[in-house]
Amino acid sequence: MSDPIIASSPSEPGTFSKKYKVWKEIAKGSYGTVSTTSPIADPDTFYAVKIIDRSKLKQKDTDAVFREVAILSELREVPHVIPIIDFIEEPEKLYVVQVYAKGGDLFRRLTELQVYTEKNARDIAIVLLETLDTMHT
Repeated sequence: MSDPIIASSPSEPGTFSKKYKVWKEIAKGSYGTVSTTSPIADPDTFYAVKIIDRSKLKQKDTDAVFREVAILSELREVPHVIPIIDFIEEPEKLYVVQVYAKGGDLFRRLTELQVYTEKNARDIAIVLLETLDTMHT
């Protein structure tokens, strides 16, 4: 397994912008945004980045982000789990960089279906159960 993603201490302000360029906003939520990003050193590679505004978080929310990052770090090699690439903790923002899933999330894709068949449900269930089995073995 690769090195852990979570740094032992917060980064200096501006660390993220020294490593990555943010391109297009994909989604917006109550705590921040999700955008496409690319490493400064490799502008042809695209990732997704959750940019979380720490001023909007309570301590339990911050703890949940760190728990999510720790779990995703452990699951980087599990099929069907979107891998985490980097995590940067700055005083005002948290940045969670992940592989960019161009197809969007499962909920969005389901809402776009005209007809939701038993085969659709079976295929999703198989992937979810296989993923859970891999995570727990």
